[in-house]
Amino acid sequence: MSLNILVPLFIFMNVCGINCQIYYYSSKENLFSPILGDNWIAKGYFNDSINRTGFGNLEIETNAFYSAETQAFHAGYLEGKLTRNLIYSHWFNVVGPFCKSHNCSLIKGFLRENRLWTTWNSSRDSYWYQLKLIHFQLAGITLAYNKKRPDHLPKLLVDDIWMMNLFYELPDIQSIIYSNTTETGPSTTGDSDHCSALIKLMPGNKDVYFGQNTWIQYSAMLRILKKYVFPYSISKNDTTIVPGSQVSMSSYPGVVWSVDDFYLTSSGLAVTETTNTVHNKALFKEITSDIGKIVWQGLRAMIANRLATDGETWHEVFSRFNSGTSNNQWMVFDYNKLKPGEKLPAGALWISEQMPGKIVRMDVTDVLNERGYWSSYNVPYTEEIRRIGGYNEKMLGPDGPWYSYTETPRAKIFKRDHETVTDMESFMKLMRSNDFRNDSLAVCNCLPAYSGRGAIAGREDLNPEDGVGVNKRSAHGAIDAKLTNRELLAKLQFVAVAGPTTGTYNQLPVFRWSDSSFSHLPHMSHPDVFNFEPFLMEWSL
Repeated sequence: MSLNILVPLFIFMNVCGINCQIYYYSSKENLFSPILGDNWIAKGYFNDSINRTGFGNLEIETNAFYSAETQAFHAGYLEGKLTRNLIYSHWFNVVGPFCKSHNCSLIKGFLRENRLWTTWNSSRDSYWYQLKLIHFQLAGITLAYNKKRPDHLPKLLVDDIWMMNLFYELPDIQSIIYSNTTETGPSTTGDSDHCSALIKLMPGNKDVYFGQNTWIQYSAMLRILKKYVFPYSISKNDTTIVPGSQVSMSSYPGVVWSVDDFYLTSSGLAVTETTNTVHNKALFKEITSDIGKIVWQGLRAMIANRLATDGETWHEVFSRFNSGTSNNQWMVFDYNKLKPGEKLPAGALWISEQMPGKIVRMDVTDVLNERGYWSSYNVPYTEEIRRIGGYNEKMLGPDGPWYSYTETPRAKIFKRDHETVTDMESFMKLMRSNDFRNDSLAVCNCLPAYSGRGAIAGREDLNPEDGVGVNKRSAHGAIDAKLTNRELLAKLQFVAVAGPTTGTYNQLPVFRWSDSSFSHLPHMSHPDVFNFEPFLMEWSL
């Protein structure tokens, strides 16, 4: 679809305004400047448009003249300076509450031991070299935040910054810790849904639409859309630039991967996932207490984004050193293999599915060709992963169909509605759809017999106050949607919208913190009202 067709459908964001900051940074001069000098190391753009669009917009680019280690550190330092006012807010909203009810001292010690191991290994091959660069980037963020933060904001130590980056993995990390001790910990891994994804083959094989919405707690709705341009060398001894030197993504303040996860890479890959809950908690014992054998999920995803040249190699790189945390169905579509008008060749769509101690990966291009779509909705595709993950047992319970790959509501809704996608506007409508009170495909064994989770974009805050099971009420649901296609992918662009959906027919209430029964939950620096329109994220640098 051409951009001139897209113009009337979405708001274009290309105006900086008073909240925009553009800086170039030179370590030799220890200088931030709006003027580009000859010895710049990193340049960055930040537009704090959160109250206008629901997202901030951050771009960081580094100079290939300098070593990759220098680039990474100063990329982090510049990001820490530009977004310092939001970093503490995000920590306060998501890590602070978690640590009030969990033993974060124990978790920090566990993470610290793992960092020491990964740092020790980071001088080996390309994998460890790229991991080392992420460590450098986070060190830069930590230093810049503490040096440049306003006086009224407290310091955040390196442990705090790592906790913030791993906030979506923290429950599983705690499950690993307690599974290898005699100590009894609080309930960790929840039983809720996390994300919906659709990969749609358009009529005549003219295009592939690729989209995901993120389901997460509403306290995490402080968002930044990011583009990193990091011309890193593949390794210390190989100065070839990594294939994925440019990555765009939806993300959060102070976080150097997506967390959602939604990535577009300069190697032509679109990457996303939906989470598979570990219902069989005994699996966490498969993750050895020898933490020198695991790399956290967010790190593995970013390493794969940089090193992979196609879907198969992405999943191979990602599968190394499985941490057993944030266990997902990952999908990678290779736009290099899309030839408009031709059948998709083998290797166009690869998936992998993870549980603690196990990862399976496969080419499912034939399924996409046959069905015309691939959908993902928090139930594993492979029978093996469903079995070891405890899904078969969950299917025997009162909400059994919700844990079935074919019978869960979103499976049936995607099957029924994927053909309504004819352009990007209708794609967005599907990914924001929710008519849970009236949709016959969304019924549950509940009173009343529906759930705000029974939709492509969930609204669990609209469940009954006394709901239990799948219609339990919580401040959780789909907080966005991100969509791309062949033309947009070439520019690492995507269409995005922020906040809980107002439903298929705009019949659901706009989420407003001040009117919500969840107003007591932390939401520092959030907009009060989430009533934003979709827009095309154009990059400026």
